[in-house]
Formats: sequence, structure tokens, C-alpha cells
Amino acid sequence: MFGPCGTRIKKDIRPWLQLERSLSDNSIEAYLRDVDKLTQYLQSAGTLKAP
Repeated sequence: MFGPCGTRIKKDIRPWLQLERSLSDNSIEAYLRDVDKLTQYLQSAGTLKAP
């Protein structure tokens, strides 16, 4: 559904949210949904290009 850039961001941010922020699974999923929405918006606006 999302390009490699969005997938990489989600892959990189999940451990940080778990370890550094000690967030619950529900909070992490909410953050990742927000990342998906932001990635979609940036791609549709032509601001974010996949590597």
C-alpha cells in the first residue's frame, strides 16, 4: 500500500516507541497509523519521493 519510504519509517520508529517511549501496543499502532497518513499525504502532494 505504501512505498518503501513509509515502510522504512515505520520499521525504524517502532523500536524507538517501544523501548525509549515505553508506549503500549495500542499507542504504537496509533502512531504508526499517523505515519501512514502523513506518508500518504506527502506522496500525494509530491513532496515525498520513494528512494
